[in-house]
Amino acid sequence: MKRVVRQEIEGLEETESALQDALNAHAMSLNEALQLKSSLEKALLDAEARVQAEQATKAATETKLSKVESELNDKRKLEKRVDSLYT
Repeated sequence: MKRVVRQEIEGLEETESALQDALNAHAMSLNEALQLKSSLEKALLDAEARVQAEQATKAATETKLSKVESELNDKRKLEKRVDSLYT
């Protein structure tokens, strides 16, 4: 009887050890996945900030372009009036 109980204990100890090893492996894998997630979230935040900066720069450039086009049209109209005075 004592021998049977000892064998059962040894079998359970082996199972416990194997399960502990598996748990440790899962914990390491989970940590790696969490680190990857964190890196990806940071990359996403960086990309979103870049998008916002580019959109702001684009809007500013469009505003400048609109002003320059308006000024150019005004100067062309003035040029036509000046030309018409001398022709």
